[in-house]
Amino acid sequence: MAKRAPQTYSFNGFTLDPARACLLREGREVKLRPKSFEALKYLVENPGRVITKDELLQVLWPDSFVTDDSLVQCLRDVRRALGDEQQRYVKTVPRRGYIFDAEVHRASAVYAEQIESVRVVIDEETVAPGQSGEGYAVCPGAARRASRLLRARVWWLWWQSRWGFTVS
Repeated sequence: MAKRAPQTYSFNGFTLDPARACLLREGREVKLRPKSFEALKYLVENPGRVITKDELLQVLWPDSFVTDDSLVQCLRDVRRALGDEQQRYVKTVPRRGYIFDAEVHRASAVYAEQIESVRVVIDEETVAPGQSGEGYAVCPGAARRASRLLRARVWWLWWQSRWGFTVS
């Protein structure tokens, strides 16, 4: 049986990588305290579903008694990290709980890492013709070839992640 690769989650310019315990915004790491990260992770793993305060408290502090203030502080940190002052992503549902309201895309971590490496190659190869980038000359058709390579690579990686194959 094929071993499943760890998941990453992306939404509105953010990437949540549970394996590395980090949140990235357009490739740059956004700092979050551990409990705030766990709160965001749980919300992102359950998008579009109302999650009660009790459920979140049980997930974040399973063997401890904490007040609602601890949860409120975690969610304040999450909203600050996401730039979500208007509650577009983490919405409060009065007297019921919270809902993560964004379209979440799931991908294996291997898939996301390989897609990122292809993007880097494209960025390096789209230097203006005649100029050099990173110590090598760039030919005029490099961007077009890199674009074709990206489409083929994305399709192949999607197919592998869809059917549970891992890339070595």
